[in-house]
Amino acid sequence: MSVSDRFLAKVIKNDEGCWEWKATTANGYGQMKVDGVKCLAHRLSYELHKGPIAKGLVVRHKCDNKLCVNPEHLELGTHADNSRDMLERGRSVSRKLDKDKADEIRHLYQKGFTQVQLSEMFEVSRTSVRLILYGETYLV
Repeated sequence: MSVSDRFLAKVIKNDEGCWEWKATTANGYGQMKVDGVKCLAHRLSYELHKGPIAKGLVVRHKCDNKLCVNPEHLELGTHADNSRDMLERGRSVSRKLDKDKADEIRHLYQKGFTQVQLSEMFEVSRTSVRLILYGETYLV
């Protein structure tokens, strides 16, 4: 069976136009082994349907559905583009934290708490804590 056939056998097309991955996942993204190497399903879809991905670029989801592998919902961009998408589309830490909690994180950090401790206390990623501490989100 070809890689393309194996790939399509793991997809269900939904009414919204997304091709949802129904096999192995990691961190919310589909995964599939190709020649013994784990590949992210959305990147594999892009390569199968649109061509190679230049070094340093990421495959972004226009539909904000991590499980979607529809090539029409995927586009290339930089990490900065992807971060900007996240903030503009409300996929940022704002779902768990508000400005008051962000201020508390800054205060506790100044008191000596580490980023790891803060991420555990507030149940967010270390990246979310770093974004708050370095003024990339919840600007004051």
